[in-house]
Order: sequence, then structure tokens, then C-alpha cells
Amino acid sequence: MLQDLLDNLRKAFSDLTTEGPGLAVLISLGLAAGLYLFVRYLILGILLRRVDPEKHKWLHLIIEARIPHLLTLLVPPVVIWTVLPYYSPESYNIAISILSRFLAVYVAFVITLVLNAGLSAIDDYYSSLEYSRNFPISSILEVARVVLFVLSAAIVISILFNIRAVYILTAIGALIAAATVVFNNLILAFVAGLIVTSKKLIVIGDWIEIPELRINGEVLEITPTTVIVRNLDHTIGTVPSAYLLANSFKNWRGVLQAGARQMAWPVYFDINSVKPAGLELLEEISRLPYGAEILRSKAVVEAHGNPDRIPPGRISPGRSSGATNLALFREYCSLYLQNHPLIAPQKLLSVYLDAPTQFGIPMRVLVSTHETDYKRFLEIQSDVLEEILRLANVFGLKVYQHLERFDPIQNSADEQ
Repeated sequence: MLQDLLDNLRKAFSDLTTEGPGLAVLISLGLAAGLYLFVRYLILGILLRRVDPEKHKWLHLIIEARIPHLLTLLVPPVVIWTVLPYYSPESYNIAISILSRFLAVYVAFVITLVLNAGLSAIDDYYSSLEYSRNFPISSILEVARVVLFVLSAAIVISILFNIRAVYILTAIGALIAAATVVFNNLILAFVAGLIVTSKKLIVIGDWIEIPELRINGEVLEITPTTVIVRNLDHTIGTVPSAYLLANSFKNWRGVLQAGARQMAWPVYFDINSVKPAGLELLEEISRLPYGAEILRSKAVVEAHGNPDRIPPGRISPGRSSGATNLALFREYCSLYLQNHPLIAPQKLLSVYLDAPTQFGIPMRVLVSTHETDYKRFLEIQSDVLEEILRLANVFGLKVYQHLERFDPIQNSADEQ
């Protein structure tokens, strides 16, 4: 029965195309437009209202990329292709051939748009995942887009001019080979970008430092050829990916992964202020929070009464071991840092003396703090330095006024 209905429809439409060709074309276009509006606004509207995209993330991204709306654009050519066989071939042979080609080009164009929107949906979905920061695929998707548009262009040219697509692709390949010579630097930068992202040398959110380019800030974006950085002073800088492979740079990601940030700086003391610890100094040290423990460890005093605290006047000169004020100060600083609540004792902690210079005797402090936030790190470093300078006066040590290669503000910026 259905076959009979189709046969009758074909005969009626064939007669219509013979007797009234203009009316047949209008009917075909009207039918295509009517079915498109029916599918686009009724069928698709009902489906979108019934589906809850919030429950399915993939479906939400597909709708956001307007992929269903683009697919409805395929309805008109499908309808016209369906009615084309009913046209009288004697009257429309050439017209049907030309129309078929343009319909094929239109379909290829719409499919290209759908696939491009699909790549955008994939990029949005992947960017929402946690590990996308370590391995962004934006550059890979850009390559896929280039390949997609090249293939689409080859198909369109093949349809319009009736040329085999393999010949067109061969010609495009030859052009690409010639372009590799002209755009050699751009291609090298693109390949370098792929290596940087695949090897995870830099990920979004890293803090990198390249003094030669005055780059010192957070990585905002990684493009196929360039890394975009927001510097410490909020200026925006760019670094070619090829430069990162050819030259060294500092990445502070390990600081965040370790959960500790290192402080390292010297304090120079006047050699003339280093002297044996006298009774007056020992009495003064014994009043400090960790003074009694330091004096006992150096065998300078004999403990009496409360072992945690040596009262003034209990210093035993006979127990002196000849310790200097600098030796006691170094031991005290080490114990002070070990008991500091914001210092990481499980990390490397050392307070040691270096060879004397023209600026005096350098005492170098090497410790780490649990605070990785830059502002808090600077505050803790300042507090520790201020306390050490204050204690130096208690121990009778004179700090050299000119500190070699040491400026607290500049040194902190360099550490960042």
C-alpha cells in the first residue's frame, strides 16, 4: 500500500514538473522549509525541554555548542534530495546536476561546522577536568581543526569542479611542504609547544622565572606557540615555546608540591666583636627562652634547681669551656629556628659559618617554612631576620653594616 502511495506521488509530482515547473520548485522549497521549521522549533524544542542537561555534563556541553541546532540544517538538503528523483529528467537534467553539487557542498559545510563544534565541546569538557592543568590538549585540538578544514576544503573543491579529492590533497601536501621552508620558525615553535605540554615542563598555574626576559610570574595560558605569563607586577609577558626548550628557566612548582619554601641568606659579623663568653654574657643568655639549654649543651654552666631554667647567679666559671659569643649565638639561632612554629624542621635546617671575607664572618641561615604563599613567606622571613638581628645585639655581636649581595627586599623578589 505504501509503495502504491509513493508511486502515485511520484507520478503526480512528475506531471507537475512537466506542466508547471516553477510551481514544482516552489513546492519543493516550501516543503524543505516547512520540515526544517517543524524539526527545528517543534521536535528539537520538545526534546530540549524534556532533557535535563544539568544531570548529564556531556549533553549540556553538546547543547551549549549548538550541535543539535546545526544538525537541523541538514533537513532541507535531505528533503530536496528526496524529491529530486520525482522531477522529469527531460526538463531538469542540467539543473538537477548543478543543484545536487551545491547541495553536496552545503552538506559538507554543515558537517564541518558540526565537527568543529564537537571539538569545542571536547575542549570545554576536558578543561573542566582536574588533570587538564597538567596536560592541556588545546594545541592538539587546534591541529585537528586545521586538518578538518583542509579536508573540508578539498572535498568542496572536488565536488564543485568534479576533481578527485586525492589530487587536491596531493596538491595541498606539496603546498604544505613548501610552506615548511617559509614558515620554518612557526613550525618549530608549534612543535616546541607540543613538547612543552606533553612533557609537562610548564602547566597552567605554575610560577616561572626567566631573568633574561624579565619574566617572573604565573602562567596564565599555554598556546601552541607561546606561553602567556602574568608577572609579579601584574604586567603580561609572553615567552616563545621554543625558547623554553633552548634555554634554562626556573619553575617554582616544586615549592608547592613540597609544601615548604626555603629561606637562605647570610648575616655578616664584625670579627672584632667575636670574643669569649664572659660571666655577664652568660648571665644574660641564661635569661633567654632557650639560653639554659644552649649553655648546658656547651658545658658552660652547671645546672642547679630547675633543669629547664637556670636562675641568674648560678653560672659556674669553673665549668667554662671557652665558648665564644658567636658559637653560642649560632647554637641559639639553630634551636630558635627548630622551635619556630612556622619553620619546617623536617626539611634542611642549618645555621653555619663560612670563610671570613672583607665584610666580616658570614653566618648563613638555611631553613624552610610551611608557608608557600609569597606574601606570608616574606612576612615570616622578615620576622626571623629581625629576631636574629635583635639577638645578635644580646650576644654582643656587631652586625656588619654592608651586607654583600644582600638586600632583604631585592633578595625576596629574587627568591620569588
